[in-house]
Amino acid sequence: MCRFRHGNIVAGCIRLDALSAKDITNVIENAFGSTCSYDDPETFWNVCTVPCGSEGSVQYHIRYTGHAASVSWGLVAIWGDLRDYDNYNAIYEWIKQALAKLQEQHIWVRQCSVVIEVEYSHQYLVYHDHESITLLEIT
Repeated sequence: MCRFRHGNIVAGCIRLDALSAKDITNVIENAFGSTCSYDDPETFWNVCTVPCGSEGSVQYHIRYTGHAASVSWGLVAIWGDLRDYDNYNAIYEWIKQALAKLQEQHIWVRQCSVVIEVEYSHQYLVYHDHESITLLEIT
């Protein structure tokens, strides 16, 4: 697929801290929601809860990188090519709501940096500064 045929291109990383070394993957999955891909059956599309274009949704991958002696738990990688979708603010709100759900469960956001490129328009940075999450226009 051609890069210039998508509405939004999304890429970034969120670093998480937690006081527990236990597996919190299910908590993170519940916060971020269900995804779908272009080749998934209709049942996946029907339960997709993340921003979604005509060929699939934003995707994410959870990676545990910590150990028992560290407060650093791991990270969530986020990416997507949302064809026929131009609502960058909905992507920001999805990230913002997911991070709020994590913090309710005492999972802290150490760092968040996600870039959203809007086709033929601007780029935005979703940034977390330990106090709040912000959407900044960068181009």
